[in-house]
Amino acid sequence: MAFLRNTWYVAAWGSEIEVQQLFSRTLLNERILFFRDTVGRIQAIKDRCPHRFAPLSLGRHCGDAAAVRARRLLDKLIATEQATGERPHSGATA
Repeated sequence: MAFLRNTWYVAAWGSEIEVQQLFSRTLLNERILFFRDTVGRIQAIKDRCPHRFAPLSLGRHCGDAAAVRARRLLDKLIATEQATGERPHSGATA
């Protein structure tokens, strides 16, 4: 389906976007992440980490931004967390 770009679209109600929470929605076939900054203004960015292309909505709210912690050695980290309840040192190697 074709969409008009550079046009205003309703993305969400203000009440849907809570303080200290990330809110993701698909608009024009793109995932958009909404959050409130430290002043309470609503911000909207692509729901994609520019480094790893991971969805930012899987991360956490960090003041005026959203952040996703990249997980190296995902299988090893998950296994360690399940076995010990602790996260291994971030500098761990395979």
